[in-house]
Amino acid sequence: MYSFSGLSADTQYTLQVRAKNSQTTSAGVSVTERTLPEPPAPPAGLQASLADPNSVAVEWDPADRADSYEIQGSAGSEQPGSQAVPISSLGGWIDVGNVNSYVVSGLSPNTHYIFEVRAINPSGRSAAAAIDFQIEADQQAGQPVADLGQGGGGSQAGGSGSALSGDGAESILTATLSPPQFNCTDEQKAMIAISPQPMGLNVQCVGPVGVGDRDLIARGVVLGVDVWGWVRGFFEVCFKQAGDLAFLDAAYATRQLKYVIPYNRDGMICNQIDRAGALVLLRSKTPTEAAADCRVTTTDPLNFRASPGGQYLLTLPALTTLNVHDRRGDWLLVDYRGRQGWVSAIYTVEDCG
Repeated sequence: MYSFSGLSADTQYTLQVRAKNSQTTSAGVSVTERTLPEPPAPPAGLQASLADPNSVAVEWDPADRADSYEIQGSAGSEQPGSQAVPISSLGGWIDVGNVNSYVVSGLSPNTHYIFEVRAINPSGRSAAAAIDFQIEADQQAGQPVADLGQGGGGSQAGGSGSALSGDGAESILTATLSPPQFNCTDEQKAMIAISPQPMGLNVQCVGPVGVGDRDLIARGVVLGVDVWGWVRGFFEVCFKQAGDLAFLDAAYATRQLKYVIPYNRDGMICNQIDRAGALVLLRSKTPTEAAADCRVTTTDPLNFRASPGGQYLLTLPALTTLNVHDRRGDWLLVDYRGRQGWVSAIYTVEDCG
């Protein structure tokens, strides 16, 4: 066995081995492998806000090279000598998937909390970013607080936060959320159900032109719900018509398309929104659009995910052949060792003979 060092991260290499003796040298045998990516960068831009009297929504910006995120929290008095204890609803670090917010529940009033978030990928974990939050007994849910800390950490207290001014005096920052602003026709409103009401946000119903994504327009846009503003925690959007769902993530300069797996509630198809963007209802696929009876072979090591663009589960080896059960854009639902998950079709070769 021989170990190569000094290689570049996330790079495909072809390695050759041949045998020799004093008389001759054999033909070479080659193998192609890709090195793991670099560990992810730490999350930045941590924010915290009260979701309800016993829950705090923690949000962060997407980290470079992150496949998933972990969060942990601790609670304790700010008195000298006190010892923080893990939040029971978390119980240490937990993987929350490839998301940029998480609601921590089961918290108590008059308690100081510290929340930490770190990014992960197959190469390891980033350093943790932390933020402080104080739940007061009389604070109201949904009141936003500016991030008063530096480098992703800050001291915050429900509907109001405090910081020291230049002369050392304490200044108080307060904010009040307005009701959501809806720009939908009566006909469009009759097609959707939103709960709870997304306070402080703007919500607009859009058609194909407003969606603007050519791939989605080609699939057949029925209706899009476009949300902008700072989303605190999450809210649910349901459509009263059957179809497929996709999300255009506004966290990117060019909105990133993600196909999502809806769930059913009261005869509607629903999904939760935890960031700015557009949730789009698409016409249902016809049987000819499905990818049944196809097989694909991976060309590179490939992430195996719980949903299209969703939580990272494991890495599939290169040259793995898989049965395909469904397709959503560039995402394929496949079987791997008795487990179903999603892979990107970009790094596969299809055989649908």
